Amino acid sequence: MVQLTLPEPAKADLTPMADVTFLLLAFFVATLNFSRLEGQVDASLPREMTGCGGWATVEQQRIIILVADPNPESRRVRYEVGERSFRSLVQLSSHLQTLDARRIPVTLDPRRGVIVQEVLRVLDVVLQHDFERIYFAGTLERD
Repeated sequence: MVQLTLPEPAKADLTPMADVTFLLLAFFVATLNFSRLEGQVDASLPREMTGCGGWATVEQQRIIILVADPNPESRRVRYEVGERSFRSLVQLSSHLQTLDARRIPVTLDPRRGVIVQEVLRVLDVVLQHDFERIYFAGTLERD
């Protein structure tokens, strides 16, 4: 009678795979770059604690971005900050220069028809003036 012997099951050595995994993890952690505004999409007004123990609303500048002329050939955008209206980013920039960038939060509120590139231009102007608290409004407009 012939006796058959089964071969031993192959065992995988997982040490090289664990080494590669840790090397990849170390690489991605070392090259990670956090964006300044990442995760700051907040539609609520910021609040600060007052000395008397209550909550007080901080003065806030809402920059409303409107399409002044929807004609594709002469498309223009208008910027409103409070009661003031600006036709150019230069005018908006000179107004923002007068504000206390460390204390005052800014909310960008794009309206219907505004494209992302126009919002990013305003965001660049706000960042140039070192505003630290920048928010994006979730305005719901009626037709």
